[in-house]
Amino acid sequence: MSLNRVLFLKINGLAGSYPFLNKVAVFSAQYLIFIVPIYLLYLWFKKSGKGDEIKNKALLLFTAAMISWFFSFLISSLYFHPRPFMLHPPLGKKLIPHAPDASFPSDHTTVLSALSFTYFFSGEITEGIAFLVLAFFVGFARVYCGIHFPYDIFGGVVTGLIGAGLTYTLRKPLAPVFSWCIHLWFKILRIVLK
Repeated sequence: MSLNRVLFLKINGLAGSYPFLNKVAVFSAQYLIFIVPIYLLYLWFKKSGKGDEIKNKALLLFTAAMISWFFSFLISSLYFHPRPFMLHPPLGKKLIPHAPDASFPSDHTTVLSALSFTYFFSGEITEGIAFLVLAFFVGFARVYCGIHFPYDIFGGVVTGLIGAGLTYTLRKPLAPVFSWCIHLWFKILRIVLK
């Protein structure tokens, strides 16, 4: 049996044995990803003397997440790997419903890792660590719940790293686009608040 399956069975084997852990894992696997839009909106609307700088950061993080997610979409379109419950016979216990689509890489882990590595590249280590821990926590929960293999999580981390690296490399060419978006936002605000 492959290491991927062995690790999956070790983690997913905990499912059902600990009711509280089940609830935490199910919640984490399904809902913790919503931290991303909430956090980006928080940054966008945060009042600060460095308003444009914070909005630039929000746009950089959003771009990294979208580019990474697009890479994840491309990979899963070109390489189909079934989820554990799609195997014959199904592998492990599935705690949450999920469409029978491609498993590799994990979109949730990809997006959270993209934010993490964007912060790392920007020299903001604390934020980078926080999002990386969150990415692994969500990834673990999704394996625990039986909808991903461990390699899907690792693939998501690598995909997020590549997307964040590309976005950070392109930050200077993207700067005028971000400035235009911020200018447009303030222009709309002035019209609305008149």
